[in-house]
Amino acid sequence: MGIKAQANNFSLAAGAIRLSLLSKTAISTGLLVACSTALSGELKFDVGIENTYVKQEVDATGNYADSSENIIITPYLGFTYTARDLEASLLAEHNHVRRSLDDADSTNNYTNFTYNTHYDIIRNLLYVNVRGSQQYNSLNNQTFSVDDFLLNSEDLTESNYHSGALVLNLPTGNYFGTSASLSYSSSSSKRESNNDSVTSGIFSNSDNETYGAQWSLNSGDDIRPISFYWDATAQLSKRNSLGDYKSNYISGSIGTIVYRDLSLNLLGSYETNEVEDTDLNAQGIDSKREFQSYGIGLRWQASTDRYIQVGFNKSKTTGDSLDNTSSVDEEDEYISLDTSWQFSPRTILSAAFYRRFFGDSANVMLSHNLRSWRSRVSYREDVNTNTQLSQISELGLFVCDNGAADLAECTLPDSIDLSNLDAGQIVVPFVETGFELNDNLILRKSLSIQSSITRRRTTVSIVGTHSKNENLEASRITETQSLRFSTLFDISQRSKLLFNANYTENEQTFSEQFGANIVKEASVSFTRQMTRRFYASLGLRYLNRDGDENVNIGGISGIIGPLTDRRISVSIEYKFSKE
Repeated sequence: MGIKAQANNFSLAAGAIRLSLLSKTAISTGLLVACSTALSGELKFDVGIENTYVKQEVDATGNYADSSENIIITPYLGFTYTARDLEASLLAEHNHVRRSLDDADSTNNYTNFTYNTHYDIIRNLLYVNVRGSQQYNSLNNQTFSVDDFLLNSEDLTESNYHSGALVLNLPTGNYFGTSASLSYSSSSSKRESNNDSVTSGIFSNSDNETYGAQWSLNSGDDIRPISFYWDATAQLSKRNSLGDYKSNYISGSIGTIVYRDLSLNLLGSYETNEVEDTDLNAQGIDSKREFQSYGIGLRWQASTDRYIQVGFNKSKTTGDSLDNTSSVDEEDEYISLDTSWQFSPRTILSAAFYRRFFGDSANVMLSHNLRSWRSRVSYREDVNTNTQLSQISELGLFVCDNGAADLAECTLPDSIDLSNLDAGQIVVPFVETGFELNDNLILRKSLSIQSSITRRRTTVSIVGTHSKNENLEASRITETQSLRFSTLFDISQRSKLLFNANYTENEQTFSEQFGANIVKEASVSFTRQMTRRFYASLGLRYLNRDGDENVNIGGISGIIGPLTDRRISVSIEYKFSKE
């Protein structure tokens, strides 16, 4: 119960960060420092404009058939700034879309941007991260693989995300190592709709502010045979349309070596998850669930990067479900497993099997890296709001500049060091997530398999995913499977041919409704660099969607029934500046 007492103290400390002033000050500090040091580093610009003509034919079986000619004018601006202690990047583009349909003409405008700033207050010890984005996404995860500027654009939603974090990281030394952070983020989505049910209720747009704190502590080699580990996190999500969501999680261990590389450890964890709803609490209903666990573990530490621990634990779960439909008060015994094993410098396995407030849980990651072939298998389980989980991306295999998300603009390096990426570079997984733009609390179980290989002038990428989202505040389950195959041929130094094939299957159950659909998509594009600054490309795309009508949730149904979408596109791009 000592862990529980410390957890309550930690929860009180987390409550202090409700004041947005502290977190917003961290963001302002990062931006102010960026401005004050901007004259002492290297600044690079990437400015250009792309004009695209698209001939489109859509056949929605039993509903409508339409043919359109579309012009998309996209000016863009990107810059990266690198100084001794500061890295900053920005990529902004504006899409001016003119559509000539069979029965009417339309004009729409969409502006997307991403920015990222990293400032070392004390190098290798204390730093500030600030990042954010604006983009347009599908409001419904039943149609995320279909909706875009030219198809079902009325269901696209402008989404904004901004975050800042102050991070302290003291690497493990002779005696101990520690890390701590304070974070703030806000997200919102806005959709033009005449349906009031879309903008209110449990499936409304996203509008939240999230405050977080984290602290971890671990022992060094010089205090052996004693070893210890401590990790604590706290989060408060203030949701405009739903009750505030609070979570605290603490885990720790302390032990000693009993024989050579074998140690005996005391294990413990404590977790609370709570949804505060004024209407519910006024009736005396407490939507809070607590989970506590303690046990003893045997750990074999073969080397610094090889260990395995088996734990024998007893747990207790109490409280109500977060949607207030059931309660639980149960004790159980379980076996936990925790391992991190580096088989070779290029092959690493890390896995953890344990229990949380919702039941058995697991996190697994296996990576294998060769010079020209890289693979990764990842499985994880998370509980959070849709918008927060959407910002936890899978670790990818490709490094892309200036936020690019196209295989033709990315590279597969010999190795990836996340702490040593250049300004503007990101690691892209090319994984379809399908998160909805709302603040619902969900339990997400996701599996992803990525493999990419580069040989001479050919790059091949295969990505498979399976995810299950269980809504903890409504009787709703969504499962999505996807498979993506991409091949890039560097025909010459100036010519590239890119082929993509995607398969996505989505199943959704809400109350007594059930919907399922399958989306198959194939595209090919040829790009030629005509001069130093002038590019031209030709593309073909075919998309087929088959299945049931979508489940109507909160007035959001998306595209109804089967459809096919055929497109031919021609584009020209001119770069005014080139790195």
